[in-house]
Amino acid sequence: MSKRTKKVSEAIKHDLGEIILKQLSDENLKFVSITRVAVSADLKIANIYFSTLRKSPEKVKNSLEKARGLLKAELVKKIRLKYTPDLIFYEDKGIEHSLKISKILNDLNKDNSDDKDIDGKNGLSDKDEEAFNE
Repeated sequence: MSKRTKKVSEAIKHDLGEIILKQLSDENLKFVSITRVAVSADLKIANIYFSTLRKSPEKVKNSLEKARGLLKAELVKKIRLKYTPDLIFYEDKGIEHSLKISKILNDLNKDNSDDKDIDGKNGLSDKDEEAFNE
């Protein structure tokens, strides 16, 4: 990604977040975050990734697609480009993936704490326990 596309991506991410927060009244967009933007090399397409905590991702995507014209019109006012990129919306599954991994790790931690011997040493000998704690 060139400096230019990175700079445009960051500007679109910031400005879209602000537009959604301040100018759109759709209930489906109340708890939406723009997590990242990937702009094509020719700056004609912007892939917009969003996450949501309260609404279904399908409803959010539909609302964003309905607001696409307004979002583009507002972006034109904020970002000076030869072409306003076409906005394509995707659910960012990275957060969902992170939550699943976190749950798995928590479950493993819980299982490990359940496996402790009565003396609390996880089945380690005194020598192993000393090496482990170093």
